[in-house]
Amino acid sequence: MAVRGLVRGLRTLAIGLAASLATDASSAEPSTRSGRLIWQDEFSADLRQVTPDFGLWRFETGNGGPALPGWGNREQQYYTGSPRNLAIRDGMLVVTAVALDPSRPDGPGPTSARLMSRPGILPRLGLFEIRARLPCGRGVWPAVWMLGEEGPWPDRGEIDIAEWAGAFFEVDELQMALHDRARHGANPRLVRFPIQGGCGQFHVYRLWRTEREVRIAVDGDADEAKLVHRSEGATDSLSWPYAQPFQLIFNVAIGGDLGGPLDSSGPETYALEVDYVRVYALEDIGEARP
Repeated sequence: MAVRGLVRGLRTLAIGLAASLATDASSAEPSTRSGRLIWQDEFSADLRQVTPDFGLWRFETGNGGPALPGWGNREQQYYTGSPRNLAIRDGMLVVTAVALDPSRPDGPGPTSARLMSRPGILPRLGLFEIRARLPCGRGVWPAVWMLGEEGPWPDRGEIDIAEWAGAFFEVDELQMALHDRARHGANPRLVRFPIQGGCGQFHVYRLWRTEREVRIAVDGDADEAKLVHRSEGATDSLSWPYAQPFQLIFNVAIGGDLGGPLDSSGPETYALEVDYVRVYALEDIGEARP
């Protein structure tokens, strides 16, 4: 999330060795429709690694500041780069929200982390595959998403690959959405759907991006996509921002429009875990259409 406007505002959203093997049904092997592997971060190339590779990733800090308090969505967390909020553990990226952190710079309160890929580091187009587990809890708002690198929001485009809303969702729900000039804020292209363990279980999220199409699936191939959007003749980046470079973002917000009030009886921490990020070329299969 970067600055979300939906019932939010704008949301401002790797390279190791391919070493992770899936151990359950939701960690299937990479799509058989994918091309060659062109980018990856396994978060486990060096077992001594305890932080993300900051040549590939960067983190944001603060609470949005005077210009954007609460990150535009009334969020409560203060983002930090502390190992308590952002770390590599057991070969996984772990983004942790702390419900009450006495070390928060502006006084005790919730802290968390928002990690994003550095501008220009990701391939512009391809099949983006992410194995991750979102945390559950009232008041929690985790997301795996992307934000266009050029222009103001919503013109730059936003792709919500996986999002769980603690204020509204049950455990077995999930949503994905697209924001652009035509549809954004409270009126994005959005799909909310039932899925076992929408939070609390690992899933493989797949995003196909071509010059003319965006397609998002969970634990499935292109023909099982939950959300599909095509350019339909759009000729410029304002009407079709999804072919420009995007940054990938992982974060856990506390409170806000979709998180809601934090459960005072809930756990002390909420962790979003990412097993890997892989990007495959699409030249072997052309468009993402099945």
